[in-house]
Amino acid sequence: MEPLDRAIADTEELRRALGDAVAASRAQRDLIRRLDVDNLATSAARRAAFNEHLADLQGQLARDLRAAGDALGLDRVTLDGMKARAPQAAQRLGRLFADVRALAATLRELDVCNHLLAARAQASVRGAVEALAPPRATAYDRRGSATLARAFSTSSRVA
Repeated sequence: MEPLDRAIADTEELRRALGDAVAASRAQRDLIRRLDVDNLATSAARRAAFNEHLADLQGQLARDLRAAGDALGLDRVTLDGMKARAPQAAQRLGRLFADVRALAATLRELDVCNHLLAARAQASVRGAVEALAPPRATAYDRRGSATLARAFSTSSRVA
């Protein structure tokens, strides 16, 4: 397989992986809304594995693009330079790069929305827990402001 064909295959794999991550990120919204902690933890583990896989794919793509540039006799690997030597393959690679950029932007937006939704869910849960289980005792400082009472110890030192 030619280096440029490998770069195209790598980019297609990158596009597929990002598409799967976008779908998973959309599904994660429902998990956050339902406060499905077990599946959220599983989703986080899958996302960590995805991030590692994505880093590997990006490294492989960089190596294949460098090899394609060498094979085409390019000092600097650019789409314009590749289009001059291999127009059809470079055009396909350009379309794939555009798809990857669009999917990455979509994933970034979904991550921001999911983060905000998770922060709201956390605030709601924290408020509910505080309402159901208020602090055991409240003490007041010298200005009359409520503070949480510290646990007192009855232990003493024996010499």
